[in-house]
Parts: sequence; structure tokens; C-alpha cells
Amino acid sequence: MTGARQDVVCKIFGDDLDTLALYAGRLGKIIQTVRGAKDIYTETITGIPQMLITYNREEIARFGASITDINTSIQSSYAGAVAGLVFEGDKRYDLVIRMNAEQKKDVNEIGNLLVGLPNGQQVPLNLLASIEIKDGPYQIQREDARRRITVGFNVRGRDVQSIVSDLKEKLSMQIKLPAGYYMTYGGQYENLQKATARLSIALPIALLLIFLMLFFAFQKLKYCLLIFSAIPLSAIGGILALWLRGMPFSISAGVGFIALFGVSVLNGIVLISEMNRLKIEGMTDIKQIIMKATQVRLRPVLMTAAVASLGFLPMALSNGAGAEVQRPLATVVIGGLITATFLTLLVLPCLYLLFDGRLGTRKKVPVISTIILLLFLPSVVKSQNVKTISLNEVVQLAQRQNLQIKLNRLQEKYYEDVRGSATDIPKTHLNGELGAINSSNFDNRFVLIQSFSLPVLYNRQHNVFEQEFQSAKLQTNLQRSEITRLVKRAYLQLQYIRAKQTLLQKTDSIFSNYLKIARLRFEKGESNTLEKTTLENQVQQLHMQLRMLESDKRVASIQLSVLINVPGPFELSDTLGCFPVLFDNTALQLHPYLNYYKQQELVASSVTRLEKARLQPDLMIGYTNQSIIGWQLNKDRTESYYAGDRRFSTVLIGVAVSVFTKAQKARIKAATEKEFIAEASTGLALLDLKLRLEQDWNEYLKYQEAIQYYQNNALPQSGIIIQVANLNYKNGEINYIEWGTLLGNAIGLQSQYVDALKEFNVRKIELEYLLQSNQN
Repeated sequence: MTGARQDVVCKIFGDDLDTLALYAGRLGKIIQTVRGAKDIYTETITGIPQMLITYNREEIARFGASITDINTSIQSSYAGAVAGLVFEGDKRYDLVIRMNAEQKKDVNEIGNLLVGLPNGQQVPLNLLASIEIKDGPYQIQREDARRRITVGFNVRGRDVQSIVSDLKEKLSMQIKLPAGYYMTYGGQYENLQKATARLSIALPIALLLIFLMLFFAFQKLKYCLLIFSAIPLSAIGGILALWLRGMPFSISAGVGFIALFGVSVLNGIVLISEMNRLKIEGMTDIKQIIMKATQVRLRPVLMTAAVASLGFLPMALSNGAGAEVQRPLATVVIGGLITATFLTLLVLPCLYLLFDGRLGTRKKVPVISTIILLLFLPSVVKSQNVKTISLNEVVQLAQRQNLQIKLNRLQEKYYEDVRGSATDIPKTHLNGELGAINSSNFDNRFVLIQSFSLPVLYNRQHNVFEQEFQSAKLQTNLQRSEITRLVKRAYLQLQYIRAKQTLLQKTDSIFSNYLKIARLRFEKGESNTLEKTTLENQVQQLHMQLRMLESDKRVASIQLSVLINVPGPFELSDTLGCFPVLFDNTALQLHPYLNYYKQQELVASSVTRLEKARLQPDLMIGYTNQSIIGWQLNKDRTESYYAGDRRFSTVLIGVAVSVFTKAQKARIKAATEKEFIAEASTGLALLDLKLRLEQDWNEYLKYQEAIQYYQNNALPQSGIIIQVANLNYKNGEINYIEWGTLLGNAIGLQSQYVDALKEFNVRKIELEYLLQSNQN
């Protein structure tokens, strides 16, 4: 599956091959320290030698050569070039010349390759380019569109799960991968994880099917439980057998447990069936029934266990191909059948006596009830996984685990690292010249040149990077505020849905009770069909609204789960309420949204100063050392001979001044305009925040007044209306139409109160976002 032959394959994903090779080497050294890791293999991705020719464009320009001529010469030397024709009778062949195989491997031979110049002269290639042999990539492996390298090893004397767990613990303490790099595990470990997931589904299903078939066979729950008790004792025997043979738990052992559970219940079925047969034939003494059935069924019980055990014995002792799969499976079955047989012959009769004496007089469990219980069992288990969570916990989880906030932190880290590149000094130039300078003698000259800018340029460039880093930090703070606002609104939506469900369930209870009364009155002829039909329709509408709210609840739960990066469903610990808070309007000036735009002004200003600093001159220093071989005329009119060991030195100091400044001045002007744009954007952002604050504040006051009305007047009145309407309807003082109208109006008031509470809290969340209140 993973393309490797090792038991465990560690795959490191990243972008840079050298970084992958570095961490793969470290990983290989750590794996050597793990007990049970053998045959360690590290994938090779570098190490192929390749020839690298780097052109010196300054020298090429000085000699008047061209890149095309150099490429043509190199291609001709390696691939060959046609130099003429060779005739053999009527046949004609191209005469191709190229370097031989030995010359192609020698860097000096390639450097001496002559390149033609436009003036007819020729110069060696090493004067125009540097030639070197470097290691290149051997192979580039990809998976899921990412480069990766693998480190594999085989497992000896341990199970795959424990050795990978030890390796993960050591890696967490000794290796910290850079951002964008991550590690996965494949091979047999990956197979183990997938097979374990499948086994966690297959094993419960197998046990459930065994239990159902036992129930359909005996029609009594107590007999099913008696026979089903063979399963845990047989599992003890299988685990003990694995421990005695020093075998770890594996997928084949898990499959063996499934086979063992099926075989272990056979003996119980044989024995319980015989006991029930004797009881049907007329035997009444339970102890005599047990003794007789055990005596009659002793041979079939032993035969069943012996046949299965002897059948699996060759697999348990095998050492050939596939033995690592066969041995655990057979060991589990043999060991489990031994303990299951003792259960059937010794423990099961005792349990039968106990169950028949104490449970035989109890009421029988209907088949339909048992099936319903089994059908609803998964939902009961699922309901136990619901998480109870408060608003403060949700906000804290979002701050820690929201994916968008994590992305902003990575961008912040990027700009923090970029600050180290502010002082970027150009490369140092080292040139060499060979040729006749003073005479026909062969002279040489070496030149060392270094250029750099004034310190003010580096300072301003550092200031630009610093302002961009601060901007990234403010962007992260802004994202935190935005995520907090969204999380609060998602949590509020769940609170609102729960409040609506509570109100509808209360209404459904009222209508359902009176529907029973209406049906009874209709059966006695005290009312007509219209009353009963109307109430039935209202109850059905309430059920439909509850189902719609349940669907809305699932959608809101998914939204909240995405925001906090935690799987749902959720149970809320906070209820929907009205908690007025005080806000400080002056806090609007400190909003992260506004701070971010102000920071953009600083970024634009620092960029303008940097562009202005680029107009300043650059400095250059250099050093020259050369030979001038030949006779030289001295001051006293005598001549002296200077050999190659007598050299002359000079120092070069230069200034690079911007003469053509039109383009740079245009950049400065554009940067200045960007300052104006940033300043205008800040003004628009402040205006937008003020408008939103004014609107949300007015809405907040409006719904606060509405809530006070509902709490002081409407809700108490609605309770009175429901109580009086129910009493009058029972006494026959009003008909069902008047009762339904009064009840609908009262419940409508309570529903409007819930809607007002939601809108009030929505405005409260928006005000907290705008004014950055710490209230929840």
C-alpha cells in the first residue's frame, strides 16, 4: 500500500529536499534507539553527481562573447557537432566530433574548452564561467501532491502498536519539524489502524447476531444469557494463551476471537437444549435434570471442543509462509475452547440451577420488547457522547483551535522571520584575469570587490519589515475578535432553538391532553368531527415544527463545531437569558479593525521612507593584486626586471550614484499616494464602526424595552390566559374555537418573548464585538 517493504514506514512530507534528507537522517538515528526496530532503511533522494556551469556575465560581456556561443560549444563537446561528410560509395555519413568519455568527467578538460569570440579569437571556458561537480537529486518522491521521504524498519520481538508509540514519544521530545513539514506512519502500522477500525465494528455486530440467534432459538432471555456467558470465559482463555506463547494482540488474533465466540456457544446450546428437553418430557427435579443432561451430553461437548482444537493445532505450530497470521488465530481459538469447555461442564450447570430457581417465576420478556431494546441501544450509547459545554468554554476552545486563527499565527511567524533579512548585503565579487599586460609574458590579476548601501537604507528596510510584522499581529487579533463574535452567535442560535423546542413541547403537551378529551367527547357524541380534526391538525403541525427545529439544531451544531474545531453534538450549559451590560463608547477607538488600518498607515509611511532612501548613493571598495612581468624603467633611468613573484597592489573605492532617477521618483510618488489611500481607508473604517455602533445600540435599547414589557406584563398575563382558558374549556363555558384562539394568543406572546430575547442577545454580541467588552 505504501510502496515500501518494511513493517513500519515513517513518511516525512515537506518542500525542500535537503531539509527532508536532514530530518530523515535524524529520524533514522532515533529509530536505532528503539527496542525491536531492525533493518532500518532510509530512502535516498540526493547524491547523484551533476556538473554545474555558472556563467560569469561580466566576463562574457568584457570579452564580447554570447551565451548562445557558449551553449553551442558545450553542446557540441557533449552531444557532438557535424564537422563534415564521409562518403563510402553511394552512402554518405555525417562526421561528428565530440569529447571522449574521460574528458567529459574531467572538470579541467571542460574548463579548457575553447569558445569562439566575434573577433575570431578563442578563450577557454573557465574564463567565462565557473565549473564544478555537485550532488544533485537522486529521485523526488511525491504523495498527495507533496514531496516526501520514507524511513522504514522491520519489527522483531514486539508488536507494531507499542513500538510506534515508543517512537512517537521519542520524536516528540527530540525532533520538532519546521512549519509546513509533517510526518505520517504507514506499512503494517497503517494496516493495523484500518483493520482495528473495521474490527471495532465487526466484533459488536458478531456478538449481537449471536445473541439474536440464541434468543430466536430459545425464546427466553435467561437461556440466552446463560449460553452467552461462555463468551467472556472463552475470551479469558484466548488472552491467557497469547500471553503464555509471548504473542502480542494482532488483527489475526482479533479474527480468532470472533471465530472463538461462535464456537464457544455451541457447547452451551447442546447442553441447555438437552436440559430443556428433559424438562418437557416430565422431569421436575432440577438437580436430576442437570445431572442427566450433563451425563448424556458429555461426549458431544468434548467432541466439539476437541475437533475444533485439533483442527487449529497445525496452524498454531506452523513456521512456514503465513505463520505470523496463522499462529495468533489458532492460539486464541485453542486456548479459548479449553476454558469454554470447563465453563460448559462445570459452571453452566450451576448457573442453570441458579437461574431456574430464582428467575423462573419472573414475568417473561416479550420478543418485541427485546428487539426494540436492541434497536434503541445504539442511540442510547450515542447520546452519552454529547458534550456539555458553556459559552466561556466555547470561546476559549475557538481561541485555541480555530483553523483560521492558526493560519494567522503562521503568517505572523512568517513576518517575524522575514525581519532577519533586513540587512541584505550584496555578494562579494572575486574576479581573475590572465593575459599579456606589459609584454608578451603571461600576466595575471585578481580583483576583490564588495558593494554595500548606507546604514540608513538597512535601518529603514528593517523598519518596513517590523511594521509588516506588527500588522500581521494585529490581523491575528482582529481574526480572534471576529471568530469570538461568530462563536457567540452560533452558541446563541443553539440556545434559541432549545428555548423554542421547550415552548413547543409544552404546547404539544397541552394540545395532546385536550386531543384525548376531544376524542372521548366525540365518541360519546358530545362534540362534532370538526373539533377533533382541528386539534389533530394542530398537534401534527406542532410535531412538524419540532422536527424542523431538530434539523435547524443539527445545522447550528455543525457551524459551531467548525468554528471551534471540535466534533459535536453539544449540550448547552447556559440558558437563553437577558443580562444587560454597560458599554464604554470610547473603546471604539481601540477596536482591532481600526488598529489594523492605522497600522497600514505606518506600513505605507515606512515604505515611502525606504523608497526615498534608495536614492542615496551606494559604496564600493575593492582590492587588486597583479603581476607585470618584464623590464621596467626606474627613476634613475636604469631598467629592472620584474618577475611573476613581484606583484603590484591597488585599492578601489567607489560611489554608485543614481543618475537616472525618474523610475525611483515614480516609486516614491506611488508610495506617497499609498499613504493617502491608507489614511482614507482608516477614516472609512472608523465611520463604518460608528454607524454600526449607532445602529446596534438603538436596536439594543429597543429590544431591552420590549423584554421588560414581556417580563412585567405579557408573560404573567399569558400564564393567566392559559390557566383560565383551560378551566373554562373543561367546564364547557367556552367552545374549542374560543379556547384555541385564547391559547394561541398566549403561546404567541411567549414565542415573541423568545424571539425578542434572541434579537436582544444578537445586538449585545455585536456591541461586545464593536466595543471589545469582556462580558459574555
